[in-house]
Parts: sequence; C-alpha cells; structure tokens
Amino acid sequence: MSGFLIQIAFIAALPAIFVGGAAALSWQQLGKPWLFVCLALIVFYAAYVVIFYLWPSQTIGYTLITKQPIDGAKNYTVASHNGQVNPSFIGQYIGQLLLFSILAIPALWFLAKFFTGKTS
Repeated sequence: MSGFLIQIAFIAALPAIFVGGAAALSWQQLGKPWLFVCLALIVFYAAYVVIFYLWPSQTIGYTLITKQPIDGAKNYTVASHNGQVNPSFIGQYIGQLLLFSILAIPALWFLAKFFTGKTS
C-alpha cells in the first residue's frame, strides 16, 4: 500500500519537484524568486492538467468480475490484465510524465532566463 501512495504522491508532485529544483539552482540569480515559483507552479500544473486531459492513459489496471453462485450470495473476485498484484500508476502514466518532463526542462530554462533578466 505504501508503494501505491508513493506513486500517487510522485505523480501529483512532479511539477512542484521541477519548479523546486529550478528555484533551488537559480535562487540567487532570480530577480523575484517567489514570483518565479508561484508563476511557474501555476503554469506547470495547468500544463500538467492539459497533458493528462489531451492524452488519456490506456487502462491497464484491474477489472472486477462478479459471479453469482448457486446459493445466491455474491462473490467478488479481482483479476488483473497483466498478472501483477499491485497496480502501477507510474507505468500507466509514463507517456504523460515523459512528455511533461521533456516540455518542462526547456520551459523552466526560458522562465528562469526571463526572471534573471539575462537574454544571452
């Protein structure tokens, strides 16, 4: 269960991890560092939502199979499509995470350059 929560936390915090890392590396050079952090977080979470909305993940999780036994009681069995016991959300959303990461690195560089005032 803790692996599941770690994966959810990582997926939810990825934009903040990128912004925090960029802010930590360029804090002294930034003209208005808190404005940089706030603006970058807003822009990056908005981009994150757009990426996840426009590129939905493929369902590779579990299905619930219900059977009606002879005695009338319902029996619920969880079956996996890929044979794994624990769901992997990282694997399910890897495309979106990679696309966001590829777009985030140059966007942070340009945003940091804008806030430092350096164009070269």
